[in-house]
Amino acid sequence: MLGSGYGSPGMTGMVPSPTLGPPGFAAQPSEPQPKRPRTDNEPIITKNTGTSLLETFTAEEIRAHGQAIHAAQGEHRSKQAPPLNASDACKVCECTRLLYEPPVLYCTSCAQKIKRGQTFYATPASTDKNDVRGCWCHPCFSEAKSERIAIPGLDSPGIRKVDLVKRKNDEEIEEPWVQCDECEGWVHQICGLFNKGRNNNETHYLCPDCLIQGMQRGQRQRIEIRPQSMLEGSDLPHNKLSQYLEHRLYYHLDKERKARAMKEGKLPCEVATAENLTIRVVNSVMKKCEVKPKFHEAFGPEGYPSEFPYRQRVVV
Repeated sequence: MLGSGYGSPGMTGMVPSPTLGPPGFAAQPSEPQPKRPRTDNEPIITKNTGTSLLETFTAEEIRAHGQAIHAAQGEHRSKQAPPLNASDACKVCECTRLLYEPPVLYCTSCAQKIKRGQTFYATPASTDKNDVRGCWCHPCFSEAKSERIAIPGLDSPGIRKVDLVKRKNDEEIEEPWVQCDECEGWVHQICGLFNKGRNNNETHYLCPDCLIQGMQRGQRQRIEIRPQSMLEGSDLPHNKLSQYLEHRLYYHLDKERKARAMKEGKLPCEVATAENLTIRVVNSVMKKCEVKPKFHEAFGPEGYPSEFPYRQRVVV
């Protein structure tokens, strides 16, 4: 069963995140939730559904992935209290909660950082992309004596203070979980390389352990030809920038490897180095930075432009 919200082990179904505040753990339901219906009699273990990138891995690659995740979370795991039940921990990293780095908030008026644990006032959640969004620290909110608080750079009358929501900068965003439909164990979605785009009531998910066991028993085969949604980075097209960056990366890695080999009295091939690295430009679009109206009003007569065009690139 898939949990695309903030579900946790020991709970079935999805636990939606609240509108405001950190996601919490829901109480154990009194009645177990029904499992997703099977559309045929074919065992789940034999199917490739595209719900995990691990379906394209060999058994050895899945083991290496699990070992790397487990080793990387060693320090984090040592800081957590051991779970009451082993099933409450992720089957891959053996951690309970994985928290994202909290977002950094800045006051819309004074541009100062709102520290963790401090009270602030934010515009309410809205689905309208054109709505003005912002947050204000407690001093700026208190110093605004009128009914509305101004937004720097905008000619609007501002936002009514009574419409702002009082919050505390202590939000914790947890990595969501997904449940294996074969063994019913739980893993973090990132640990199991879960594809949230395939999360529906008819599509099943298999954890890394079940994928390995299925291949060992000859019950399943990995996906040999990756679908469009599971292509490797090296399958993406190059451009001049990515070719240059990748060439320079490998040049300096090779140079550093030879230097270490000489220092250790070994051949370069006997010294470990990073391999199979890929660099691609995945986004390249023209954008513009608009000058604030008040600033342009003051300096426009002197030839200051109203906007600055620039190219935004995303390199991974």
